[in-house]
Amino acid sequence: MKKLMLVSLSVAILSFGVVNQVQSSVVKQLNKKEMPAKKESMVMYTCAMHPVILSDKPGKCPVCKMDLVKKEMTNKAMAKLVYTCSMHPIVKSSKPGKCPICKMDLIKK
Repeated sequence: MKKLMLVSLSVAILSFGVVNQVQSSVVKQLNKKEMPAKKESMVMYTCAMHPVILSDKPGKCPVCKMDLVKKEMTNKAMAKLVYTCSMHPIVKSSKPGKCPICKMDLIKK
């Protein structure tokens, strides 16, 4: 029984080390790649009646079915949007609250 526990512990430690090395190599490769220049602003689409509904493409509001309208957002404004619905990722908000579609709590992203 002790041998089985020791073998299991050894396998767990070794697998953790392998995963850690893989993550490190992936991070190094990502750092080597050149990142494109950041845009000063971004076009988002929102509902006039439900401003927490944001999308990166035109469409319909999932709550009221109105057309989403174009809204130019700066990187500062986008950085504030940190809460989202786990079931409806189109819903984003700068403060905690409830999803207007399913009423679940918004989670910090």
